[in-house]
Amino acid sequence: MSAPKILIVGAGPTGLAAAIELARAGIIPTIIDRKSGPSGLSRAVGILPATMHSLHPSGAAPKIAAAAVRISGMRIHKGAQQLLHLPLPICDDPYHQMFGLPQNQTEAILRETFETLGGHVNFGQSLTSISQNDHTVTALIEDASQTFDYVIAADGIHSRIRRGLSLDYRGFDAPGEWSIADVEVSSLRDHAAARVFLLPAGKAALILPLSETRIRIVSNLSDALGAIPIPLDITKTYRTGTFTVSVRQIERYRAGRVFFAGDAAHCHSPIGGRGMNLGIVDAVDLAGRFASGDLDGYHNSRHSEGKRIMDFSENARATLTSKNKLTRAAAFTAMRVANHLPLLKRKAVENMLTL
Repeated sequence: MSAPKILIVGAGPTGLAAAIELARAGIIPTIIDRKSGPSGLSRAVGILPATMHSLHPSGAAPKIAAAAVRISGMRIHKGAQQLLHLPLPICDDPYHQMFGLPQNQTEAILRETFETLGGHVNFGQSLTSISQNDHTVTALIEDASQTFDYVIAADGIHSRIRRGLSLDYRGFDAPGEWSIADVEVSSLRDHAAARVFLLPAGKAALILPLSETRIRIVSNLSDALGAIPIPLDITKTYRTGTFTVSVRQIERYRAGRVFFAGDAAHCHSPIGGRGMNLGIVDAVDLAGRFASGDLDGYHNSRHSEGKRIMDFSENARATLTSKNKLTRAAAFTAMRVANHLPLLKRKAVENMLTL
């Protein structure tokens, strides 16, 4: 039996992870992306153990580990005052930690891995429309009609495939505008630590390390740089911007011969750093099902996981940005107590590392 013809739409981390795992199974997919070339932007930054284990068989995980900064722990502050320090564990498993790497660098490693397996990313190729019957999917790509056995939609939160099939993306937009900044800093104590700053009136800011000198700042204030209550010696600004947090999930991860993964299937707040990780694990799960023949199990497996992570992320966002004075006071007290209880700190760390 010949290998199925599979089209992947979207060459971000989700699409590339699916392409890699399909190629490892002897199925070289066609992967297209409407961008003219690799993106220089870095949306996601944190890489969790489950993702690294998923990418290890292809050889991508060791390359990511070599390029990334190993996040040393989490420091949670009330304003500038530290309440809780959660050092990340050192154990025999080299992936049982959190890694920080700009998304464009992660994508470059995944793309290189796919190419070594015989694949190629077709940039500057836009999908106009698709139609399907019981046996094939017809895709109109750059005004040329092509036929595939299956399509994987990894084309992001504004998925053209999802909209073209008139599929609901149910959920809501969280109130308020968030801001982001990627900068180089010359001096920051324990630079490898992630930091959370809990600020008055339900405001917050986060720092995530991306390299030995580069950090990502995210805040629910309009100016991420201005939200940080400790001095930052900024030597270079890569970008600043604003965004809205959307919490949405597609009702079915499969529509006939079309499968949805990553942001095309689900989106949520950046709190907890689960988004890119969830998409990569979606992709690896789906690619494995093409090899095993268990395609029907994909929706049940990944929809429930997506819902669980969305609930986790939304609960974390609601807690972090709560304006209730009693809720915040209780959280501050709990953090101060936990800072002196190693068992609670270990449990918190494991929750932080678990996808």
